[in-house]
Amino acid sequence: MNLQTRCISCGAFIRFRQNVVDRFALAKKHGAKVELHCVQCNSVKAYSVNDIKARQHKYWRLIGVFIFVVGTISVLFTVIGLAAGLNSIYAIEALAGFVVVPYLIYEGIKSHQEQRVNYFNAKRYG
Repeated sequence: MNLQTRCISCGAFIRFRQNVVDRFALAKKHGAKVELHCVQCNSVKAYSVNDIKARQHKYWRLIGVFIFVVGTISVLFTVIGLAAGLNSIYAIEALAGFVVVPYLIYEGIKSHQEQRVNYFNAKRYG
């Protein structure tokens, strides 16, 4: 998960990655205070676990968008190709329903990331 906080000295964002679910897991790994290094002012300070916030992972968002765009285009071409040979309107409508599948995958990835971020940010330590 991507985590961030603001530097006490200069106010710049300090971003780092940890494989944790919530602040309790972060405190279990690093203690109630996490020592972080600011690249801007080159200072190392201890930050409270409650001052650290989660951010959405851009990598998963890009994967979701890629699946949505490429999946929609490929499903559309497949559906149009198959629908040309069908005579029943119900069969064509059933094939058109498959266009929704890439969107559902995209929404699943997006909502999962939002849930993880909201869960981390909602739980306070101590």
